[in-house]
Amino acid sequence: MKRLILIQNDFTGSGKTTLMRVLQRYLDRHQVPHLALCLTEAEGDDEDGIQRLSVDALYQNGLEPYLQAVDLVLLEVESGLAEAVSEHLEHFSILASLERDALEILMALPVTSDEESFDGVLSAARTYGDQVQYAVFHMATGSEYDEAETVWENSRAARMMDLLDGVDVTLPAPSAELETEIHTIDLDLSDALAHE
Repeated sequence: MKRLILIQNDFTGSGKTTLMRVLQRYLDRHQVPHLALCLTEAEGDDEDGIQRLSVDALYQNGLEPYLQAVDLVLLEVESGLAEAVSEHLEHFSILASLERDALEILMALPVTSDEESFDGVLSAARTYGDQVQYAVFHMATGSEYDEAETVWENSRAARMMDLLDGVDVTLPAPSAELETEIHTIDLDLSDALAHE
Protein backbone atom coordinates (compact mmCIF):
# COMPACT_ATOMS: atom_id res chain seq x y z
CA MET A 1 0.00 0.00 0.00
CA LYS A 2 1.20 3.49 -0.84
CA ARG A 3 1.34 6.06 1.96
CA LEU A 4 1.43 9.85 1.75
CA ILE A 5 2.18 11.87 4.86
CA LEU A 6 1.14 15.49 4.38
CA ILE A 7 2.84 17.82 6.86
CA GLN A 8 0.91 21.04 6.73
CA ASN A 9 -0.42 24.00 8.65
CA ASP A 10 -0.76 27.38 6.98
CA PHE A 11 0.25 29.05 10.25
CA THR A 12 3.84 30.23 9.80
CA GLY A 13 6.22 28.85 12.41
CA SER A 14 4.04 25.91 13.43
CA GLY A 15 6.98 23.48 13.18
CA LYS A 16 6.46 21.89 9.76
CA THR A 17 10.17 21.74 8.88
CA THR A 18 11.12 20.50 12.34
CA LEU A 19 8.49 17.76 12.12
CA MET A 20 9.64 16.81 8.61
CA ARG A 21 13.21 16.42 9.82
CA VAL A 22 12.17 14.43 12.91
CA LEU A 23 10.22 12.01 10.70
CA GLN A 24 13.10 11.81 8.21
CA ARG A 25 15.61 10.97 10.94
CA TYR A 26 13.31 8.31 12.36
CA LEU A 27 12.73 6.69 8.95
CA ASP A 28 16.44 6.86 8.08
CA ARG A 29 17.44 5.36 11.41
CA HIS A 30 15.04 2.44 10.84
CA GLN A 31 16.03 2.13 7.16
CA VAL A 32 12.50 2.70 5.87
CA PRO A 33 12.62 3.66 2.18
CA HIS A 34 10.90 7.00 1.65
CA LEU A 35 10.98 10.19 -0.36
CA ALA A 36 10.90 13.62 1.29
CA LEU A 37 9.38 16.49 -0.69
CA CYS A 38 8.68 20.11 0.15
CA LEU A 39 5.99 21.96 -1.81
CA THR A 40 7.22 25.51 -2.45
CA GLU A 41 6.19 28.59 -4.42
CA ALA A 42 9.13 28.27 -6.80
CA GLU A 43 11.86 25.85 -7.79
CA GLY A 44 14.78 25.57 -5.43
CA ASP A 45 17.80 23.45 -4.69
CA ASP A 46 17.32 20.16 -2.92
CA GLU A 47 18.86 20.19 0.53
CA ASP A 48 19.23 17.86 3.46
CA GLY A 49 17.56 15.03 1.57
CA ILE A 50 14.43 17.08 0.90
CA GLN A 51 13.49 17.49 -2.75
CA ARG A 52 11.84 20.83 -3.63
CA LEU A 53 8.61 20.63 -5.64
CA SER A 54 7.11 23.83 -7.02
CA VAL A 55 3.37 24.40 -7.19
CA ASP A 56 3.67 24.60 -11.00
CA ALA A 57 5.39 21.19 -11.08
CA LEU A 58 2.67 19.78 -8.83
CA TYR A 59 -0.02 20.94 -11.25
CA GLN A 60 1.93 19.75 -14.32
CA ASN A 61 3.24 16.38 -13.15
CA GLY A 62 1.35 15.67 -9.94
CA LEU A 63 2.42 13.45 -7.08
CA GLU A 64 1.85 10.22 -8.95
CA PRO A 65 5.47 9.78 -10.18
CA TYR A 66 6.72 10.09 -6.60
CA LEU A 67 4.08 7.74 -5.24
CA GLN A 68 4.98 5.18 -7.91
CA ALA A 69 8.70 5.41 -7.07
CA VAL A 70 8.39 4.52 -3.35
CA ASP A 71 5.73 3.30 -0.95
CA LEU A 72 6.12 6.22 1.47
CA VAL A 73 6.21 9.91 0.52
CA LEU A 74 6.56 12.75 3.03
CA LEU A 75 5.27 16.07 1.71
CA GLU A 76 5.91 19.21 3.71
CA VAL A 77 3.56 21.94 2.49
CA GLU A 78 4.91 25.47 2.95
CA SER A 79 2.62 28.00 4.61
CA GLY A 80 -0.08 29.25 2.27
CA LEU A 81 -0.02 26.24 -0.07
CA ALA A 82 -2.40 23.82 1.64
CA GLU A 83 -5.21 24.73 -0.75
CA ALA A 84 -3.02 23.88 -3.77
CA VAL A 85 -2.47 20.37 -2.43
CA SER A 86 -6.16 19.74 -1.72
CA GLU A 87 -7.09 21.03 -5.20
CA HIS A 88 -4.53 18.67 -6.75
CA LEU A 89 -5.71 15.67 -4.76
CA GLU A 90 -9.34 16.32 -5.68
CA HIS A 91 -8.63 17.12 -9.35
CA PHE A 92 -6.63 13.98 -9.97
CA SER A 93 -9.01 11.74 -8.00
CA ILE A 94 -6.29 10.67 -5.60
CA LEU A 95 -8.85 10.82 -2.81
CA ALA A 96 -11.05 8.36 -4.74
CA SER A 97 -8.17 5.87 -4.74
CA LEU A 98 -8.36 5.84 -0.95
CA GLU A 99 -11.58 3.85 -1.25
CA ARG A 100 -9.74 1.16 -3.19
CA ASP A 101 -7.12 0.88 -0.43
CA ALA A 102 -4.43 1.87 -2.93
CA LEU A 103 -3.34 4.94 -0.97
CA GLU A 104 -3.37 5.93 2.67
CA ILE A 105 -3.02 9.60 3.58
CA LEU A 106 -1.96 10.81 7.00
CA MET A 107 -2.37 14.51 7.77
CA ALA A 108 0.47 15.41 10.12
CA LEU A 109 -0.59 18.73 11.62
CA PRO A 110 1.96 20.52 13.81
CA VAL A 111 0.51 22.99 16.34
CA THR A 112 2.15 25.32 18.82
CA SER A 113 1.00 27.11 21.93
CA ASP A 114 -0.38 29.85 19.64
CA GLU A 115 -4.11 29.27 19.20
CA GLU A 116 -3.91 30.55 15.61
CA SER A 117 -2.02 27.36 14.73
CA PHE A 118 -5.18 25.40 15.60
CA ASP A 119 -6.88 26.92 12.53
CA GLY A 120 -4.75 24.67 10.29
CA VAL A 121 -6.27 21.64 12.01
CA LEU A 122 -9.81 22.90 11.44
CA SER A 123 -9.03 23.75 7.83
CA ALA A 124 -7.66 20.26 7.12
CA ALA A 125 -10.67 18.63 8.79
CA ARG A 126 -13.07 20.71 6.69
CA THR A 127 -11.16 19.89 3.52
CA TYR A 128 -10.60 16.16 3.95
CA GLY A 129 -13.27 15.06 6.43
CA ASP A 130 -12.99 11.40 7.27
CA GLN A 131 -11.16 10.48 4.04
CA VAL A 132 -7.73 10.67 5.71
CA GLN A 133 -6.13 9.88 9.04
CA TYR A 134 -5.01 12.68 11.34
CA ALA A 135 -2.14 13.16 13.75
CA VAL A 136 -1.77 16.46 15.62
CA PHE A 137 1.83 17.05 16.66
CA HIS A 138 2.14 19.37 19.66
CA MET A 139 5.47 21.06 19.04
CA ALA A 140 7.62 22.19 21.94
CA THR A 141 7.73 25.96 21.78
CA GLY A 142 8.96 26.84 25.24
CA SER A 143 7.76 26.67 28.80
CA GLU A 144 4.40 28.28 28.02
CA TYR A 145 3.26 25.20 26.08
CA ASP A 146 2.43 23.24 29.22
CA GLU A 147 -0.01 25.97 30.22
CA ALA A 148 -1.48 26.01 26.71
CA GLU A 149 -2.26 22.28 26.78
CA THR A 150 -5.64 23.00 28.38
CA VAL A 151 -6.26 25.64 25.70
CA TRP A 152 -5.85 22.89 23.07
CA GLU A 153 -8.03 20.43 24.98
CA ASN A 154 -10.88 22.97 25.12
CA SER A 155 -10.56 24.10 21.50
CA ARG A 156 -12.85 23.42 18.55
CA ALA A 157 -9.87 21.86 16.76
CA ALA A 158 -9.40 19.27 19.53
CA ARG A 159 -13.12 18.42 19.47
CA MET A 160 -12.95 18.01 15.70
CA MET A 161 -9.98 15.66 16.02
CA ASP A 162 -11.90 13.64 18.61
CA LEU A 163 -14.75 13.26 16.12
CA LEU A 164 -12.35 12.18 13.37
CA ASP A 165 -10.32 9.87 15.65
CA GLY A 166 -7.22 12.04 15.33
CA VAL A 167 -4.17 11.09 17.35
CA ASP A 168 -2.32 13.59 19.58
CA VAL A 169 1.47 13.35 19.68
CA THR A 170 3.54 15.59 21.96
CA LEU A 171 7.12 16.16 20.89
CA PRO A 172 9.31 16.80 23.93
CA ALA A 173 11.34 19.98 24.14
CA PRO A 174 15.11 19.63 23.78
CA SER A 175 17.04 19.59 27.02
CA ALA A 176 18.40 22.91 28.27
CA GLU A 177 21.96 21.75 27.47
CA LEU A 178 21.03 20.81 23.90
CA GLU A 179 19.12 24.04 23.38
CA THR A 180 22.12 26.06 24.59
CA GLU A 181 24.44 24.10 22.30
CA ILE A 182 22.14 24.64 19.30
CA HIS A 183 21.96 28.38 19.94
CA THR A 184 25.72 28.54 20.47
CA ILE A 185 26.31 27.34 16.91
CA ASP A 186 23.55 29.70 15.68
CA LEU A 187 21.05 27.10 14.47
CA ASP A 188 17.40 26.55 15.16
CA LEU A 189 16.07 23.09 16.00
CA SER A 190 14.99 22.22 12.44
CA ASP A 191 18.47 23.10 11.11
CA ALA A 192 20.15 21.14 13.87
CA LEU A 193 18.09 18.06 12.99
CA ALA A 194 19.58 18.15 9.49
CA HIS A 195 23.03 17.41 10.98
CA GLU A 196 24.35 14.42 12.84
